[in-house]
Amino acid sequence: MTLDLMTLLPAGWRSALEPYLDPARMAELAAYVEAEFAAGPCYPPLEDLFSAYRLCAPSPAAC
Repeated sequence: MTLDLMTLLPAGWRSALEPYLDPARMAELAAYVEAEFAAGPCYPPLEDLFSAYRLCAPSPAAC
């Protein structure tokens, strides 16, 4: 199984962050996270990894 961290982000955040994230670095991070979860218990559970992003929608910065 190959973990795609971007699919765990809500769509609004995914659209906002994707232009700033290096795909190679994200793949490296995903491989690390996947290995850690395979090695034993990790918290929060994978489905809750980006739960804060579900609770706060991205919004334009106020000037």
